[in-house]
Amino acid sequence: MKKSRAYIIIACVIVVAAAAIIIIKHNQNKADKKDYVKVGIEEAFDVSELEGKEYDNLKFPEHISINKPEAVYTGESYCPDYTMANEAGYEKIFKQVLRDAGEENTYSEKYVINSDEYYPRGAMYEEGDNYMSVGCTGFFTACIGTDKYNLEQNEIIAVYDLNSAYEDVEYELIYGKLSIKEAEKLANENAQYYMRLLGYEVSYKASRIEVMRNTDNQIFYYVRFQCVFKGAPIIDVMRQHPSEDEREYNGAWGGECCIIGTGAKNVKNVTYNDVVLPYGEMHGEETIISVGDAAAMLNRKLSGQKKYEIQSVDLEYMMSIKSTLPGDGEDNVHRWNEDAEGWFSYDLADARPCWAFHIDLEYRKEIVGYVDCTTGEIVFVYNQ
Repeated sequence: MKKSRAYIIIACVIVVAAAAIIIIKHNQNKADKKDYVKVGIEEAFDVSELEGKEYDNLKFPEHISINKPEAVYTGESYCPDYTMANEAGYEKIFKQVLRDAGEENTYSEKYVINSDEYYPRGAMYEEGDNYMSVGCTGFFTACIGTDKYNLEQNEIIAVYDLNSAYEDVEYELIYGKLSIKEAEKLANENAQYYMRLLGYEVSYKASRIEVMRNTDNQIFYYVRFQCVFKGAPIIDVMRQHPSEDEREYNGAWGGECCIIGTGAKNVKNVTYNDVVLPYGEMHGEETIISVGDAAAMLNRKLSGQKKYEIQSVDLEYMMSIKSTLPGDGEDNVHRWNEDAEGWFSYDLADARPCWAFHIDLEYRKEIVGYVDCTTGEIVFVYNQ
């Protein structure tokens, strides 16, 4: 009997222990599910509780400013094909760019090159120090007489994240004094001008300004752009070290320009790229994860790591290319090189809104955490 009683006791202990494990596991799952509660859009953008806050692994600035779009969407996106529009309009575009630079009578068709050797496909214009190009993906570049400014030989003096609060500072550039805020306004106006000229139904926003010094000890601004999608920027950080256990995504490199003085004539080396547009009907989200809950979730994911200082917070769209559009893109003729990176005409992607927590913005050395606004999925990019 004693032996049977012992077996009974052991059996009871096993049952209780198993039940305890089940309860603990259930509570853990339940806690995971309560990491966030979706709230209305207005409440989700409230950053007051984050300003100046310190977590175990995250430290936030005293002032946080987030651009709030009219609505937050999920759905699909695609890269258009501007081949026909560019073929019909490249001469007008090239002539206008030269006219704006004071070289109205220098255009000649003999300097135009059309070749399938390059991608994105489109017309190129190359004559002396003047180079222009339009591409099927919405690519556009204009470099008119800029070699003499040594814009490729330089050092970074300061960096301004235009998505966060910053102290406006004025610098003496090659051709006149210009503050950072004035440069941001000039860059955005320039982007709008070129999109009208090209006829592209897309917009870009200046997101970062680097103050540069060239080898002649002259100061100029280097500006980075992001493509805007449904009122919010598209993630442009390219992941240098892919992670097998996190979502794959495709950064959309928006563009760049250099500003060497006051006025539109001193905006040089202009490039816009990776046009990404909504495809089909987009779903407007009535509730999303708040930026505060997203911050807490990211902090938990980084548990045990060093404390990171957040430089800026924004709502950005993450694009994940999944296929090509049916019909026009099914033969993949646009993919002239299967190993080539970036976006191609007819690429079809999932578009997901994410909270972006920027830690380091140095190009190709970025550190940023993305939290999906609707699913809570986290992608942590560490390019260092």
